[in-house]
Amino acid sequence: MKLKIFIQPTCPACPPAKKLGKKLEKDIVVEYFDITQPHGLSEATYYDIMTTPTLILVEDSGKKIKTWTDVPDEDEVIKLLKSKTSNPKSVFRQRRVLRSRAEHDEGRVKS
Repeated sequence: MKLKIFIQPTCPACPPAKKLGKKLEKDIVVEYFDITQPHGLSEATYYDIMTTPTLILVEDSGKKIKTWTDVPDEDEVIKLLKSKTSNPKSVFRQRRVLRSRAEHDEGRVKS
């Protein structure tokens, strides 16, 4: 699963969405899309985004699980993540493993 966060520079409500995304990065893949940029606008068009901030929880296949057009509570997102997995801790454990591997590959972790 991934959390996609759609933002724009002039959006006064977007900084809290980015802050939430940063908190959740330790548990799940978070992708940020600036809708004023071509790639961000393309992704926003695909998901019919009409306002920022918008957060979408998607399966790895890209299928939408939940959309928020405001900033949800961190606990609400985590509860939903846990309810959508057969092994609630697997999403979090997998994200930590991927992050550890990335740190190792970047030389931040000693072998």
